[in-house]
Amino acid sequence: MDGIIAILFELVALHTVDGREIDINPAEITQLHESKIDDSPDRLMVKGVRCVVSTTDGKFISVTEDCSEIRTTINQEIKRAQQFRCVDFCEHQ
Repeated sequence: MDGIIAILFELVALHTVDGREIDINPAEITQLHESKIDDSPDRLMVKGVRCVVSTTDGKFISVTEDCSEIRTTINQEIKRAQQFRCVDFCEHQ
């Protein structure tokens, strides 16, 4: 693979409160904020939001998945990408 650079990433599928699926590059996620379960009329987030995802472009995405689920998925994707890269590029020790 001389002269070829492989860029690999797996998009993570998340869901908005209205049911739309959005795909996010895990490398673009900067913060995850858990939503409080709050039924007060002055709550900050729409009912059904379980996590707010902050991205590198300054956007905030409200999703129905738990932040812990998203963290687990992102960590699995990172490990998978590292294993793939090491198949061809890591020196065997």
